[in-house]
Formats: sequence, structure tokens, C-alpha cells
Amino acid sequence: MSKKRIAILFSGQGSNLERLLEQLHKHTFNGVELEVVLTLTNKPKAGGIEKSRKYGIEPLVIDHTKFTSREAFDGAVVEAILNAKIDLVVLAGFMRILSPVFTKNIKAINLHPSLLPLFKGANAIKESYEANTLNAGVSVHW
Repeated sequence: MSKKRIAILFSGQGSNLERLLEQLHKHTFNGVELEVVLTLTNKPKAGGIEKSRKYGIEPLVIDHTKFTSREAFDGAVVEAILNAKIDLVVLAGFMRILSPVFTKNIKAINLHPSLLPLFKGANAIKESYEANTLNAGVSVHW
């Protein structure tokens, strides 16, 4: 049976993180054993930290405010992912715009709370609601 090591990156309360842990952590799908071995946040007080601990995973906190540039922060995140020998990265409420330092080195699935490209950025849900759109949804992209 093959095994896949998963990392989940988050910034906030961790509602997506918790759902992913419920569905993926230590589960087997089609003969593939899945294990979330890394949870990572850029916010030292993120609510998702406790949700991660509930599953026995001590989250790695890499505070983006401690870095002089976006690229330096992304480099630290890339290093952590590579050191953990991750097979799949999921961005689940990770509220950072990632630089090429990340995107050229890490393949990731991003969960975005709007239909792209209609509403981008951190306030996508609010902007979608305020725009009175007839269609709303989420985007999942690789």
C-alpha cells in the first residue's frame, strides 16, 4: 500500500483545516494511505492551532511578520515542506499571496472562497455578498 504525506497550510480559525483532518488524516482511499504530517500557519494566534492539536499534530508556526520580505517568508515555508517530505500541500484558508519562491518549488491545491476570477483576495466572501451576484461558489485549483 502506498502512503502519501500531506501538509495543510492555514491562517485563521481552521474550519477548512478541521474538515480536511476529519476526512484525510489517517484514512485510506483507493489503496493509498493518507496522513497529515504537517500543519503550518503564519499566525501565532490562529484558532486552527488548537484544531490541529486535537488530531495530535503540533502545528508549525512561521510568523510572516518576522521576515523582511514575502520571498524570505515563502523560502522558510518551502524549506519546512521539503524537509517534511510532503507529497501533497493543501492551502486551506492560508491568507498569503505566494511568490514564485513558493509556486516554482511547491505544487499545491488551493481552496478559494469565491468563483475566480470574480472575487480575489482576503475579502472574497464579503465582496461576493455585497455585489448581489446571482451565482456564488468556491474555486479549487492546482
